Amino acid sequence: MKKEMEIVAALIGHQGKILLCQRNPEDHYGLLWEFPGGKVEPEETLTAAIEREIEEELDIEIKAEDLIGEFTDENPFLKITVSLFRCRIKKGRPRTKDCHALRFLSLSEAGTMDLAPVDRKILAALTSAADHSPRRRSSK
Repeated sequence: MKKEMEIVAALIGHQGKILLCQRNPEDHYGLLWEFPGGKVEPEETLTAAIEREIEEELDIEIKAEDLIGEFTDENPFLKITVSLFRCRIKKGRPRTKDCHALRFLSLSEAGTMDLAPVDRKILAALTSAADHSPRRRSSK
């Protein structure tokens, strides 16, 4: 039977850029880039999970403000569902506590990074939404 995992991820913006983290070399998909986050623990709410995961990974306190969407990816052995939350930093500056590297990037810069499979789907959705936003259309 295929294993299923529930994952949370954070969209953290700063000065028009988004935060991506590079996975540790020994992790599955090692050294690929991703939206920060992690696994939801049993009996944990999604917002509690993302706030805990970001503190563990980046040593910052955040507030999960709203659910942007859910994204799935699967292979023959595993199906993951990622709930992406727009988050605001309440306290601290991101640092590489449990990731290899981190960078704030524009959407176009993020598109040049070697992303984990589900994170490519997330970035494509964010890019599509940005391309169709009223502000973006009026500036063309």
